[in-house]
Amino acid sequence: MRPLARELAGMEAFHPEPMGGFFVARAIAEIFSGSQPGYAFKQATLNPVNPGNMADPNEEEIIRFLSRERSVNSKKGIVDKSGKDYIYFAQPIVTKKGCLKCHGATQIGGP
Repeated sequence: MRPLARELAGMEAFHPEPMGGFFVARAIAEIFSGSQPGYAFKQATLNPVNPGNMADPNEEEIIRFLSRERSVNSKKGIVDKSGKDYIYFAQPIVTKKGCLKCHGATQIGGP
């Protein structure tokens, strides 16, 4: 989607809806959760661009584990949130050079 969005909007424009893969993933998850009560999707992080992705204490623990254990590709388990058990599946997101075009220190808050 990103190449077409760049072609239509221009190289200097940034629109997260068509350009952000994580934005699209979250939108799909929201549609899915409408028919699956109790399903939630979150791209938890310690320093989010989107405040809705701020990790809670349980998520922080998982993120720190995946940061320490670089050979681990995923982690799953059960976590208690407000007295309810939730099954979780987590995978680390490894920053690649191309990610920094939008998420680099000079890009926070917009292009």
